[in-house]
Amino acid sequence: SDVYKRQLRPSSSETDTLTTTQIFSEEMIDVSFDYILPPSPENSVESNLNIIPEVRYCSAPYGICIEDYSTVVTTYSVGDELELLIDVDGNQLDDGFYLFQIQIQDSFLTLSNNLTQYIVLDQNQPLVELTAIEQVSESEMVVVDVEASDGYTGSRFVITWTITEPGESPRSVTEAETMQENRLEFETKKSGMYTVTALVRDLGGHFVVVEHNVSVMNQQPTAVVRFDGFQIFNDSVVTIPSDGTWVFSANDSTDTGNDQQSLEYYWYVDGKSLLSGKSYLESSDIQSSSYRTIHVEVVDDDGASNELSFQVIQQEAESKESLADVPLYSILTIFIMLSLGFLYVLRKRTQSDVNSGFVKWTERGKKSKN
Repeated sequence: SDVYKRQLRPSSSETDTLTTTQIFSEEMIDVSFDYILPPSPENSVESNLNIIPEVRYCSAPYGICIEDYSTVVTTYSVGDELELLIDVDGNQLDDGFYLFQIQIQDSFLTLSNNLTQYIVLDQNQPLVELTAIEQVSESEMVVVDVEASDGYTGSRFVITWTITEPGESPRSVTEAETMQENRLEFETKKSGMYTVTALVRDLGGHFVVVEHNVSVMNQQPTAVVRFDGFQIFNDSVVTIPSDGTWVFSANDSTDTGNDQQSLEYYWYVDGKSLLSGKSYLESSDIQSSSYRTIHVEVVDDDGASNELSFQVIQQEAESKESLADVPLYSILTIFIMLSLGFLYVLRKRTQSDVNSGFVKWTERGKKSKN
């Protein structure tokens, strides 16, 4: 019967040792077990002090020993439970996963059952390296990688990420931003300095905090103006009907995706501010009947801007140019040329009439003599 055998059992405060792992981060490994001893034979006295524990260990990063068991020196006490103290430095134990086998032996050298306990020893802080780009343009993606090592096979880490955007308080990352447990990817929606913080905690409860700053540069917008579907370039000359309906549109102006919807437009005519807030300029927006230069400025939410200016010519105004606008010397020149031309034609006609009459009279005279 089991009642008459020496037995080790998991401590009442612990669950099954075969399915649990105890983690130790100090210089001493402290484990406790319940035990059962058989009744003492008649005329014999058996004391708990005669219980001697035997402890062996092996390295087991994957839950299976990868080497032979070695004996470990312990300090123990026997009371309601068997408490074992293992000096880590004295037994030259490095950080890692171990399988411990524990038995007890009584004064008759009888061994109990063999109890196995999984143990992780982790006394040191992890080594953490964070890598990421240092400068990007606004609206680009930033990838951050964290590599951590505890110096032993099978070590695991929990990483807690936070992002501090320009002018904002730190925030936790979203599920979409977490590509892997140790990799973060996010979009830079504002220009300025971003700070990425990673808190790395190992199995022993040690944690390391690393930070990385990413400078995000704002991209200047590009002003694009069209008239009747054709793009207008800087210093272009555009002919428009003065009495018709026309529209200059800057809707095709471009910027980064996050700034595109917040672009502001400012229109100037002949150097004077005319209109703001609209991405297009209509003929009805201009009250003056005479204007030459139109200027548009496109500004993003960071204050960066791009400008474009062009000249306009009104067709009707050109076709009805008044005489008063023609220089005086031009009028005099035209008058003189017309006068000389008229005199020349008149003289030629007079000479032609005189010569023609003389010839006809001479011929008639000759004919009458006959």
